[in-house]
Amino acid sequence: MKAIRGLASRTGAVVYRPFSRAKESRFKKLFVAVALYLIIALGIIISVSMMEDVPIEDKTVTVAIEQAVQSPAELETVVETIDTINQDDRFIGPFDRTDTKPRIGIIVKGLGLNQGRTKKAILDLPPAVTLAFSPYVSDISLWVGESIKSRHEALIAIPMEPQDFPNIDPGMLALMRGIEPEENSARLDQISAMVTGNVGFMNSIGNAYLEEPENLRGIYAWVRGEGALFVEDMMGNFESSQRADFKGEQYIASDIQIDAIATPDSIVARLRKLERDAIENGYAIATASDLPVTLEVIDQWSKTLEERGVLLAPISAVVERRNERGI
Repeated sequence: MKAIRGLASRTGAVVYRPFSRAKESRFKKLFVAVALYLIIALGIIISVSMMEDVPIEDKTVTVAIEQAVQSPAELETVVETIDTINQDDRFIGPFDRTDTKPRIGIIVKGLGLNQGRTKKAILDLPPAVTLAFSPYVSDISLWVGESIKSRHEALIAIPMEPQDFPNIDPGMLALMRGIEPEENSARLDQISAMVTGNVGFMNSIGNAYLEEPENLRGIYAWVRGEGALFVEDMMGNFESSQRADFKGEQYIASDIQIDAIATPDSIVARLRKLERDAIENGYAIATASDLPVTLEVIDQWSKTLEERGVLLAPISAVVERRNERGI
């Protein structure tokens, strides 16, 4: 062994020392572990920093949405004089009913069939706008619930035989002149059972069914029994003489659709006419579709309406004013 060591010393060869090589390996492992620890720590610091930089506006939006969907029971108490609506089961929109200014009621109809437009109507329109939902929507109860949370009064549409039937099919829930009265009654009950909270009902698709006086009387008697309102959309067929017996209490008719011509100028012109009618009679009422242009124009128009001495009002408040005036 001494000879070997001497030979290595003389020749300059490296002598293998196993214990020194082991120390070097442990040092490398320690270095790698420390480096990994530093990389992980740096990553945590960067993540925390990014979370702290979230804009305040984003957090504010979340809070605003949570506050907007409060339950109807938490809404402020308002002066009520209505005694014809079952207020235990039906949501009455908040409104100062002691205010003597003329009232305008606008009903946006056909909701629920297009989710995007329905959401926009519920969230963007003033609470005083009344929303009417189709019974052919599977989640109608959900939509009406969201509508009430945003403080809109809600109507449920009752499909009825149109003037040009059978070219237009009003569907399986429609009230028809050619079927037994018992079947029409069953359809009414089926529609009524779909949802709670709605302040009333209105016809949709057509109104030929209501041209027969006994049918109109039947609808009116049914609505009174339900403790609800009924809005008749005249669809351009308004004949006030046929409706004389139904003025008052829980019935009201509308013969104006503000977006029959769906351009901003035409919609604004009809809204101005509503203002003049309201000033003359103390109230006015109209329907509208859920077209994006219609929703936008209504929203912008409503922001300056009170400055002109007129109030946008939920349908129950408009019916109440009409009953006060007896017009």
